Amino acid sequence: MQNKGVAIVTGASKGIGYCISKGLAVDGYRVVLIARNEARLQTVREEISKLVPVELRPSYLSLDVTNRQEVTEAIGHLSANPERIEILVNNAGMWLGGTLDAPVENFAALLETNVVAPFLLMKEVAKEMKKNGRGYIFNIASRAGKYGFPGVGLYSASKFGLVGLSESLYREFAESGVKVTSICPGWVNTEMARKANASLKDAEMIQPSDILNAIRYLLGLSESACIRELVLECSKSLL
Repeated sequence: MQNKGVAIVTGASKGIGYCISKGLAVDGYRVVLIARNEARLQTVREEISKLVPVELRPSYLSLDVTNRQEVTEAIGHLSANPERIEILVNNAGMWLGGTLDAPVENFAALLETNVVAPFLLMKEVAKEMKKNGRGYIFNIASRAGKYGFPGVGLYSASKFGLVGLSESLYREFAESGVKVTSICPGWVNTEMARKANASLKDAEMIQPSDILNAIRYLLGLSESACIRELVLECSKSLL
């Protein structure tokens, strides 16, 4: 199996991030797993290592993506490695409910995790990608980043911010060979959806594998084709 380069995935210890990490590793990328829970990261690394050749066994970084110094140092270290960074998946995120009834501290926490952290990761990774003249950044946003819903105004605002930032970079990076796509799913069958009191049953939600397959589809397009965003909706919610 050919080593296609490095794929960095945040929030890789569970849910969407875990599924994407495993899939990209099987597809030939050496995945760098990023999350806060080191014990879970070790388990994920061991699980994926059983599926791939030795040279594609993933590594992990146990860090909080809101820790700006740690993120900058970690990406700097990865960029110094001779392996090219081909993919960044900004998947780590936070959900909190509320709009004007919520404390301002909640809004600040959402913005820091859902917008500022992806911004910093893109800022650091893009340096290497632009130098190489290629790379793909996937920002896992939300359908709530396209449509505002009552009771989740702060979360929605943070995801709108990520989508807006992503679209700007999609256009800015066009000439550099670096692609940027926002993926905006509705309810995904994850712990976060259950925490948010999802109105659908597990089987009625978008599955993490759907997000992985969306990324695989995008990676399979020719270099001349680019997609600004993908919105995935739950078929049950359309009825």
